[in-house]
Amino acid sequence: MARLGHKKSRAGCIRCKQRKIKCDEQRPCGACSKHDKACSLTSTSTISLPPTKAVPHDDLPLVSPFMSPAATGWAFDLGLMNYYTSHTYATLPGATQTTWKDDVSREAVDHPFLMHQILAVAALHLASLDVDFTRKSASLTRAYRHQHHAIRGIGDAVARISADNCHALFAASSLLLISSFAATAATVGTRLLDGVLDIFGVVRGLGGIVNSHRDAICKGALRAFMQCGFHPPRVPLADTLMTRLLAMSGRLAQDSASSETRATVDGAVSAMKGAVSSTGASLELNMAVIWPMTLDDGFLDLARVRHPAALIVMAHYAVVLHSLGSKFWFFRGWGSTLVSEIAESLGPSWQEEMRWPVSMVNDAKHIEIAT
Repeated sequence: MARLGHKKSRAGCIRCKQRKIKCDEQRPCGACSKHDKACSLTSTSTISLPPTKAVPHDDLPLVSPFMSPAATGWAFDLGLMNYYTSHTYATLPGATQTTWKDDVSREAVDHPFLMHQILAVAALHLASLDVDFTRKSASLTRAYRHQHHAIRGIGDAVARISADNCHALFAASSLLLISSFAATAATVGTRLLDGVLDIFGVVRGLGGIVNSHRDAICKGALRAFMQCGFHPPRVPLADTLMTRLLAMSGRLAQDSASSETRATVDGAVSAMKGAVSSTGASLELNMAVIWPMTLDDGFLDLARVRHPAALIVMAHYAVVLHSLGSKFWFFRGWGSTLVSEIAESLGPSWQEEMRWPVSMVNDAKHIEIAT
């Protein structure tokens, strides 16, 4: 008699895998909902990332004893904070390293949502380096738990945004974008284009924090994030990217059937131009972080239905991610995969417009962005 059983799930949440039970793969899954636990399928935008190059566990100086699977609760979190202030802070873009290490940490003492977000990023960073499945799973589980609490806290704080908490919200929103890109426990088969649009949806509304409280941020402890009045050096990639997008505006507009669609795409291009030319601590923070925060729902909707004009803009953004992937662990692998997916979706009729993005992600000498 044939053996009865259920089909093994390879896309279940981390908690179900650890408990060795069947996951229904809902978002959140039934088991996590039943026990009121944070589910990895919803704690961040569940995104499938290409595998990153792992390093031997012996090369991770703060893994043991704090990062061992036996360390739970506050002991694990103490280890994560230690790891953040010793290692993770130095891998983050923009501002100065002392700002990420000291000023953001001090701000988090008074704002729990920022503390949760810091610990989530530290846990994801640790998981991206660890080759041991048990330790990696423990770090990811803790990351999703902190991400769950951070998102809830950020939502509450945004509802009562003020000059007192805008600094912490700005730091938390930047870290939220980073942790969303870094998420590794995702549904098998998720396409990265949909994944990055989910990320944009998470952080887009938080762009208002910068605009509504820019003066306060420029005068506060985290002013190095903005460096108001400082213009980052021009770099060839940024100038080439904008030149190409502006030159293609006619073709993109021609493909847009309605004036509303044309205005939406033009708005996204203008926003990217603004991110490139705006003041700030670094060009990569402006292009990779600020631009997604300024997009409107209309552009995201166009990209979701694979509108060619929106996809062309996204392909140019993917070139930025590819360039940053050589410097930042949380962007690694995104750019080339996104460009490949977009080229496949557009087909041969848009081959000329995609020639530059494809060549950029395939040519190793274009990997670096100078800052």
